[in-house]
Amino acid sequence: HSTHTKQRMSLENIDQLQLLCSKFVEIPVRNVLHSPKLLEKHRDPKPALIFFDEQTSITIALQIMAANNILSAPVFDRLGENCLGCVDVLDLVAYVSNGVAKKKEDGEDVSSLVRERYVSPISAAVNFSGRDPFLPLSRNSSLSEALAYMAQGVHRVPILDMNNCMAGILSQMDMLSLLYASSDFAGLTSKKLRSDDLDLIGNVISIQSTADMWHALDLLVLQGVSGIAVVDEEGVLIGNVSASDLRHLNLYQRYMLDKTVHEVCCSKEPIVCDLDDTLETAITKLLEHHIHRVWLVDTNKQPTGVLTVTTVLRFLYDTLEANRQRSKTAMDLSSEKINTHPITTDVADEPRSKRARK
Repeated sequence: HSTHTKQRMSLENIDQLQLLCSKFVEIPVRNVLHSPKLLEKHRDPKPALIFFDEQTSITIALQIMAANNILSAPVFDRLGENCLGCVDVLDLVAYVSNGVAKKKEDGEDVSSLVRERYVSPISAAVNFSGRDPFLPLSRNSSLSEALAYMAQGVHRVPILDMNNCMAGILSQMDMLSLLYASSDFAGLTSKKLRSDDLDLIGNVISIQSTADMWHALDLLVLQGVSGIAVVDEEGVLIGNVSASDLRHLNLYQRYMLDKTVHEVCCSKEPIVCDLDDTLETAITKLLEHHIHRVWLVDTNKQPTGVLTVTTVLRFLYDTLEANRQRSKTAMDLSSEKINTHPITTDVADEPRSKRARK
């Protein structure tokens, strides 16, 4: 083959390497915010954007979240002009439950304190859990910029329009659905969870089913997680405590916080995988059940690990970045070769008319 043919094949290989970087990374977020076709797989249509006035009480906010099946919303000042940040269910319950378990253990009557916190303005709880800092992006930002935030554990990224007004919120579940729909990742998601190069499995944080909900909330806040496993006396996984379970615990349902974890959070079978399942299987379960974690269990149904949406997005982001770097390096090396060895043409590649004149 001629030098020209070899260089062309090299460039084609580089183009294939770039596909994983270019197809997804450069899509602007404005293309997906209001595009049901891109988001309809594995999830319900996105609801209209709901936001809170800073004076809205925490209990009213929880009621609205439960009624609209949402876990987070932006908070604006009284004029509706400036966004103070976002609150999610964990912020609200962390604010309400802060220090309560310890006071109850010390024999203090906490009923007045809890009621006072429930009727506090929602502005007091903005990012109280420290899990969702307000990190907005413009509608012209690329999806890779949003993915970079989410890979660090940010669950939701506010998107601003050209007037710096809130245009929507892109969630981790939106991002995972978009990535999963891309055929670029098929080779990665076919790997088994036990594969050493995946490194996706986190440690289990669990609570006994006989503990009360106050202690469960304390554990969520202290560990900085959004979900914990619930185990019975034999260590068998029987449920989990997550933000979805907590949005119903408003002022009028506060008596449920004195109940056991088993009574409040174990009505549904936990979603599980084992190490021989593929990453695709785990992602499918996350999306179909619209949950943020699947538990890995052994043959005794005891939890041995957890796979979260955050760890999956971090893995996919790291893969994108690694491929983008390899693509850049390959392009640089190819440019150097072209500059060092000018393209030549074999006689066989020349037009017949030109050969005839020779």
